[in-house]
Amino acid sequence: MKLNKVQVLTPLVFVVVSIAVWQLGILRVSKVSVSQEGIPCISDDVLLEQTFIQDNFYWEIDQARLESEVIVKFPCVLAVSLKYKFINEAEVIVKNRKPIAAIKSYRPPLPVLFDNKEATPSSTSAVLNWSFPDLVAENEVVDKSGKVFLASDTSWLPLVLIDRHDLKVGDDINDILFTNLTEIFSKFSEVGLSVYRVKIVGQYLMTDSSPGIALNLESDIKRQLASLQLILSKSKIEQREVSSIDLRFAKPVVVYSPKK
Repeated sequence: MKLNKVQVLTPLVFVVVSIAVWQLGILRVSKVSVSQEGIPCISDDVLLEQTFIQDNFYWEIDQARLESEVIVKFPCVLAVSLKYKFINEAEVIVKNRKPIAAIKSYRPPLPVLFDNKEATPSSTSAVLNWSFPDLVAENEVVDKSGKVFLASDTSWLPLVLIDRHDLKVGDDINDILFTNLTEIFSKFSEVGLSVYRVKIVGQYLMTDSSPGIALNLESDIKRQLASLQLILSKSKIEQREVSSIDLRFAKPVVVYSPKK
């Protein structure tokens, strides 16, 4: 069988082009930039050292592997994607997690018996321990999904104390609790309540504030927060100072400060 010129030249052209691509570095990533969304939690240089993109050909780069490896090494990163800008240039796009609070583990001094079925709401509320341990925020923070990671500055965040002795960076805590926290802190701000520290024991949250607030994080948060707003509005109209508000029950338990 006699081959025509096209059939003969095609393999030769392919070989020549392949050699040129290899030798000249065509389609090889020679420049990598970084774009970060949100508060940067790692430097661009550190990130680039971990990605191994530069000087690789496009077909050698596994984007799915890149994302999974970066997220495992840096829990503060939510997502990573790769965008090719020019023939030899790539951009790593990093979406950082947004912290909602600083977080620190602690152990309550005594067992807290919240679920005594025979006790009345008033008697159950009366034994709440409103004291807080003398702990301050460090670098561990948490986002609304319950992921624990590090942040360089936590001074602007409320501190969450959680009854968990083995808390560490990279942990995934109950996401239901922390999804509700976002809404809770927003409502506190809306009603003018200054809350800088809260503690979580089981499914319950208590605030280090005036008045002190107790909530059930696994119950209807919207109902509890609506009750909080009504109680605070009523106390303001009546000019009565509230000491604590326990919203864990269908009928909240409100304790007023003694009249001066």
